[in-house]
Amino acid sequence: MTPYITRALAQQIVDTVRDLCGQNVNFIDCSGTIFASTDESRIGTFHEIGREAAASGSVIEVRENDHFTGTQQGVNLPIYHNHKIIAVIGITGNPDDVQKYARLAERITRLLIREKELDAFNRTESEKKSYILRGLIDHEDIHPEYLRENLSRWNIDEKKSCQLLRLKIHSDNRPVLSASLDNAVSQLFKQLDCQLFTFVYPDEYLAVIEEAVFQRKRQFLMDFAQKYKDALWIAVGNPAFIHEIYDSAFSAEIAL
Repeated sequence: MTPYITRALAQQIVDTVRDLCGQNVNFIDCSGTIFASTDESRIGTFHEIGREAAASGSVIEVRENDHFTGTQQGVNLPIYHNHKIIAVIGITGNPDDVQKYARLAERITRLLIREKELDAFNRTESEKKSYILRGLIDHEDIHPEYLRENLSRWNIDEKKSCQLLRLKIHSDNRPVLSASLDNAVSQLFKQLDCQLFTFVYPDEYLAVIEEAVFQRKRQFLMDFAQKYKDALWIAVGNPAFIHEIYDSAFSAEIAL
C-alpha cells in the first residue's frame, strides 16, 4: 500500500463508503488480509476473493456466502494508485444492489488518499518531526514506509540504541525565559547531534540522542543542566531502539 494509508485512514475510508451505501465495507490489502472494516470482527482475517481481486486486477462479484474462505456475498473492487493496485474494497451485499456503489467507493478512496498525501507533503520539517516523535512516544499508528523514509533522511539508524532527552521548563519561568531558552536548547541539540526533536506546548522539549553520543557528551549535557538549573529540569531515559523509544520516554518521565 501507499505509505500514507494508516489503519486510521483505511477505517475512515470504509466508514465513509458505508455511510453512503448502508452496507458493511472491508479494506483488504493485497495479501488478502482485511486491514479495516465496518465489521470489527473481520479485521485481521483472511479474505480469499480480496486476494484474488488484487492478483487479477479485476472486479470480482460473489453471489453466495461461504464458497470462499473469509468471503461473503458482495463486490470486490481493486483500487489503483499511481498505476499500481494498493488494496481491494469489498462491499458486502447482493452484487446487483451494491455494484452501483463500487466506482463511487473507488473515487472516495483515491480522494482521501490524495488528501492524505498532500497533507504529508505540505507539513513543514518541524511538523514532521513533531508528528513522528510524538507518535513513537504515544505508540500511535505511523505507516512503516513513511517512518522509515524520514528516519533515513534524518540519518537515524534503526539498529542503533538511542535515548530520549526531556527538558521541562519550570512553571515559574515559562512566561519570562521560554524565548531565550529556545535558542539555548536549539544550540544544545546541535551540539548533541540530535536530528529528531520537538517542543511540546507549553513547557517541554523532547529529543532523541544516540546512546554513544550521550556517553561521549555526558559532561557537556551536565554542564548545560547546571547552567540552566533555575530554569529547567533535564532527564535522559534508558537506552532503546527508535521503535521502542516510548520505553525511554517513560523512564525519563519518571526521572523528571
